[in-house]
Amino acid sequence: MSELLNAPWLWSLLGAAGCCAAVAALVRRRDERVATRIDRFEQSWDGNAAEPAAESVRQPGWIQWFAPRRASTQKQLSERLMHAGFMRPSAVPMFLGAQWGLAAGCATLAAWGGRIAGLQPIDGLLMTLIAAGAGFLLPTTWLRIETVQRQRTLVRSLPDFLDLLVACLDSGLSLEGSIQRITFELEQAHPLLGQELNRVQREIELGATPDRALQSFADRADLESVRMLATVCSQSRRFGTRVSNALRGHADAMRQQREEQAEEAAQRAAVKILLPTLLLLFPATFIVLAGPAAIQISERFVQQDGEDVR
Repeated sequence: MSELLNAPWLWSLLGAAGCCAAVAALVRRRDERVATRIDRFEQSWDGNAAEPAAESVRQPGWIQWFAPRRASTQKQLSERLMHAGFMRPSAVPMFLGAQWGLAAGCATLAAWGGRIAGLQPIDGLLMTLIAAGAGFLLPTTWLRIETVQRQRTLVRSLPDFLDLLVACLDSGLSLEGSIQRITFELEQAHPLLGQELNRVQREIELGATPDRALQSFADRADLESVRMLATVCSQSRRFGTRVSNALRGHADAMRQQREEQAEEAAQRAAVKILLPTLLLLFPATFIVLAGPAAIQISERFVQQDGEDVR
């Protein structure tokens, strides 16, 4: 028992847990009246008074202690998860649970590693706190990477969607029928876009207009190109112009933008490859070219030193 009490890793772990609990308690002990008044003002401004109650019902009790109090903060986190493709109501509590779980797990592993390495209690505590912070930030970094990858995949597949949409509209189909036909065709080539188009089609079947359904798609993906597409459809429907002509111009603009982005990436690649070339290729080339000459020079100096000694 005395050995356990004198173990530095145990005190490091307890100290890290105490610090985390103190920070969480300070965050939780803010003025709830001010937060409530701010939430009511935001709800009256947005016209959505039932949303905070729905969010609180969705979250289980064990996560409520860690969840943010303000409805705006919960809404922002839900939108970030939606942009990455996580749209279930349980996404927010699972993300928060992953943050705190990874923080505790990394802190435990760091305390165990400090015990094995024989660190001092202060050093072990510092390493434990750093590991806890890294574990807490790891889900946020992963979420940002997932969002960027999802947006890139959708951007690459949008020109094909627009080309098929223009072809269907020119053949005489309506906008709703064109989206239904394209959804069936794109499910194999672009699965992610096919899933989003399935949601768009379901919203249209439930009574939403195509431009409103596309606007919801833009909100889920956080893509400006899809918002422009929804705006084009809305303006064409409002002013009575042909949707196919507007979409053809939009498709050409997107294709040109993609070509410009490819050229920009190619120009950046030449600069990015310069540093690895200097660090990896030039030293090897220098050793291959100057190595034999250096060996011959060293051997010549050894022979001269031997002759001088004689």
